[in-house]
Amino acid sequence: VGGEVSAAGVDAPAKGVPLAARREQPRRVWQQRPAWAAMAAMLVVLVGTVVVVRQQQSRVDPDRIRGGAAEAIASQVPEATALPREQFVLRWSGVPQAVSWSVQVSSEDLKLFHRAERLESREYTVPADVLAELPSGARILWQVEARLPDGSVQRGSTFVNRLR
Repeated sequence: VGGEVSAAGVDAPAKGVPLAARREQPRRVWQQRPAWAAMAAMLVVLVGTVVVVRQQQSRVDPDRIRGGAAEAIASQVPEATALPREQFVLRWSGVPQAVSWSVQVSSEDLKLFHRAERLESREYTVPADVLAELPSGARILWQVEARLPDGSVQRGSTFVNRLR
């Protein structure tokens, strides 16, 4: 009962394993290299800290950090409206403290083909000759920038209208 069966089918005496041999089981890698284990633990703590800090920062409203929400630039031309080539008039509102305006006009493939600087009113007519090479139905993208009294620039969203 206490022995092992050999290949010949005869009971062989049980092998005794000394107690000291049982205690000397292979050590785990982290037990052999405690410095590596400490560095791995520090890395886990560092990554966890970065994740928590980033999540807290994303909850902060950047406008509040800069001193309050600025009024957004809004198009006064209905989105996707087709405008005539000869009267491609862009109008916008917002940012009452602006001292001047800039308008940039791009094609659908985002190529800037016209820019008007230092405008004093919230309206700009794109010259017909600037639009001459574009086909009817082309989507025209335009964006307004407001120059503020302190010299900073507030950029509006990009608006889209079609060329009639």
